Amino acid sequence: MTRTVVVVGASSGIGLATARMFAEQGDTVHAAARRPVSLDGVRAHACDVTDRDSVAALADAVGDVDVLVVAAGTNIPRRRLPRRSDPRLCRCPP
Repeated sequence: MTRTVVVVGASSGIGLATARMFAEQGDTVHAAARRPVSLDGVRAHACDVTDRDSVAALADAVGDVDVLVVAAGTNIPRRRLPRRSDPRLCRCPP
């Protein structure tokens, strides 16, 4: 049975690899990203997950979905995670 798969954040990294994997398995794959990439057997969509209209347009274009993979993320240079007061939660050097 062919599934309809949507991978959000599919322009690189885990999202791109996941989209390729589902496509190789014969699923109908919709790869969504701010910078969509062209892959064989994959339908590319421009989508910014921080924009409701962009997400709604993706949902309208795809229709019913069997598998949703959310791999969208961001990288902010020099960003630090907050320290935890409980040392069992974070054993990071000062």
